[in-house]
Amino acid sequence: MGTADLARVVEEFEAGLDPTHPERHSLPSRVLGYGEMSTVLAVDVPPLDTWACKRMAVFESEEECGTYERLLGRYTDVLGSRGLVTPDQRVVRTTSPRTGRPVLYLLQRRLDPGLFGNSVVRTLTPEPAACLVTRVLRESAKVWTDHAEDVVVGLDAQISNWVVSTASEDTDWSGVDLLYIDTGTPLMREGGDELLDPELFLRLCPASLRWVVRRLFLQDVLDRYYDFRAVAVDLVANLVKEGRDDLVPAAAHAAAEVVRDVTGSSTDRIATKEVHAYYREDKMIWRLFLGLRRLERFVTATCLRRPYDVVLPGRIRR
Repeated sequence: MGTADLARVVEEFEAGLDPTHPERHSLPSRVLGYGEMSTVLAVDVPPLDTWACKRMAVFESEEECGTYERLLGRYTDVLGSRGLVTPDQRVVRTTSPRTGRPVLYLLQRRLDPGLFGNSVVRTLTPEPAACLVTRVLRESAKVWTDHAEDVVVGLDAQISNWVVSTASEDTDWSGVDLLYIDTGTPLMREGGDELLDPELFLRLCPASLRWVVRRLFLQDVLDRYYDFRAVAVDLVANLVKEGRDDLVPAAAHAAAEVVRDVTGSSTDRIATKEVHAYYREDKMIWRLFLGLRRLERFVTATCLRRPYDVVLPGRIRR
């Protein structure tokens, strides 16, 4: 089955979707996860049953959606040219029947959930976990050590954005093949200019807070993905999110070694205290942000009787 068949089922799924309760659909489906700008869905109807569907409902016009789609293709090409391997993917555009606005589905081949980094680290002891963190950062570093054509690439290297080729008790984590799956946030700067429209992120914020986020936080959040040390700290802090704070000391030490190699610093270190402080702040911001978005959804959908087209996470363990 080709792209036309994928588009037909995507359109049928979108037409019957209740963003408040995405699991209540006539087509068998479920939520697999959440990204910065997307909700990842599994629709178990051929030919979508072999794809993970990243739904993005942040666009206000076809022109805006097209600009993003072209940037997505360029970002994936640049990652590949710098040595990162990404999954087979397709893009399908449709229209929300609730808002009349374009919705983009980024389809990526479904992969074994047991091979995702966040699943793997839950089974590891500190030494192999530190080896895996080193391997992920070495792979991530490829986009920092090649800035050809004045293009600077941003990356979210958290452990859940990587898929390993194999996972067993005797896996050599230093040599395992890695797949980077977070292509849906195409962070690139050219000549110092941000190519991804930051307003797309702001549309996921509660409307009443967008000016605050734009003025006080947005630039700092974006800059984090271009700073290799900040990316490394975020990766190690992600282990706490996965319930493995016991892995942090060894992982932080291993991450600091890679950071020193990549940045050329002879003194940089990543302290366990810093990682836990970063995680606590990130957790607090996420809970506040999600709580305000749920409040906005209630006001919009229940009180004002207007469509709220973004799928929000349910209760998340952090």
